Amino acid sequence: MDVLLASAVPADIMAFAEHWRNARANNLVPSLSDYLDRPPFAHQRDTAIVDVAAPGQMRFRLFGTGLNDLSGDELTGRDVLAHFHPSARAEAERVTWAAVTTPCGYLLSRKMRRGVFAITASGIGLPLWHQQSARYCIVGFTSAISSQTEVVGSVEEGFVTEVKLVQWIDVGSRTP
Repeated sequence: MDVLLASAVPADIMAFAEHWRNARANNLVPSLSDYLDRPPFAHQRDTAIVDVAAPGQMRFRLFGTGLNDLSGDELTGRDVLAHFHPSARAEAERVTWAAVTTPCGYLLSRKMRRGVFAITASGIGLPLWHQQSARYCIVGFTSAISSQTEVVGSVEEGFVTEVKLVQWIDVGSRTP
């Protein structure tokens, strides 16, 4: 796996990457069941698992309670891209599809809106192998340490209003 620059990456993201690495055993990517069978990650409430069927077809398998608090809604089982502002959907789709087809991970920055508040936070996404569907899915974590909140005064469509790829993470299959 690419070395993440510890000085530039929040400690909770580094801990999440280590938790994912420990679930791999001797495999390139951990299976969904291996990941779920491990003791929960300390910040599990800020974790989401996304099933990716095709470009533009993504559902939340799991949306942690901390993320529910942030979004103001329970999104487990829902269409992922429906909760993105139209200007952020294409980048979210591109990054996620590249991560499951390579497979690889990514670091990103997301701006999320809830009412008049905007929260910008770093996040990481890493692949998991889903045996039943014979496809990769993504386990993602949003850092509470890195978040910044501002009052923006207006309401926009979509929970996630901006997505910026920061870095691809090579898990052994290269990167896009």
